[in-house]
Amino acid sequence: MQTISVEVKDEYVRSFINYIESNNENITIANNENFDYDPYFNERQKELHKIRDEIKNNTIDMVSHNEIWGNIKKHLKENS
Repeated sequence: MQTISVEVKDEYVRSFINYIESNNENITIANNENFDYDPYFNERQKELHKIRDEIKNNTIDMVSHNEIWGNIKKHLKENS
């Protein structure tokens, strides 16, 4: 199964839902509340999954906690 996003004009929503319901038993219509908060939810989710996979597969460069804080402290000393 795949999930896709379809934009439907407000005045056509009811007609669209009626069409889908009467023409295909294999489609489920559901409101994804994530889109109410973040219209780019799918893109962000896809990118996060890609980053997680890169971390698991060790194909992304990681920086240690100590190195990050060392860089922050160095930057603060140089720019104070």
